[in-house]
Order: sequence, then structure tokens, then C-alpha cells
Amino acid sequence: MRILVVEDEVLISMLLGDWLSEMGHELVGPAHTVAEALALIETNAPAAALLDVNLHGEKCDAIADVLAARNVPMAFATGSHADAIAERFSGSLTLAKPYDFDSVSTVVGKLMSRSPA
Repeated sequence: MRILVVEDEVLISMLLGDWLSEMGHELVGPAHTVAEALALIETNAPAAALLDVNLHGEKCDAIADVLAARNVPMAFATGSHADAIAERFSGSLTLAKPYDFDSVSTVVGKLMSRSPA
């Protein structure tokens, strides 16, 4: 499955990419900004996404809106409280930071079950 990773911390995005590869998935990105993520969505059509809620002070809401309109399942990664996620996405999967391979694998498994791809 093609999974978009949106993460502003380069080392974390690299780690996520490695883990996704280990799980047999294809990494889309990573994107480190909202603009990069929106461009990747247009050119790479991900089947699912892992979104850092806060990208250098900018919320990922615009990315999530585009993904939701395309029925792309997503999980929100945050080191903050769940209330950092916009109310309209309150029922979405979350991934608490710091995370480990097992927690990422669990969330990716849930994303796969929700993906139409």
C-alpha cells in the first residue's frame, strides 16, 4: 500500500519510511510541509496517510481535508493531547508520539482495513 508520510522532523520521517518498508509498504514522500504534502497527493495518489498534526507551527488540516474528500484513510500523529486534532477529525485514528514500531504497525493495519485501494 502507498502511504503518505507527513512529518516535519526529518529523522522521524526517515524512521517511519524504514518501518513502512519493513512492513512491505511503499512510502509516498515524506512531506515536511503542508505545501509539499498537497503536491504529493496530486502526483502520487496515496492509499493512506500518517499526518503529523503540527508542521512547524502549521496544522495539517488542509491536508486532511483533501484526503478526506478523496476517501483516503489517515491517522494523526501528535505529541500533544487529542484535542490538537480538529473537531471534524475527532473520530480518526491517532498515533501518540513518541511512537514505536508496534504502535505504527497497529495503526497501519487499521488504515489498510479502511483503504478502498
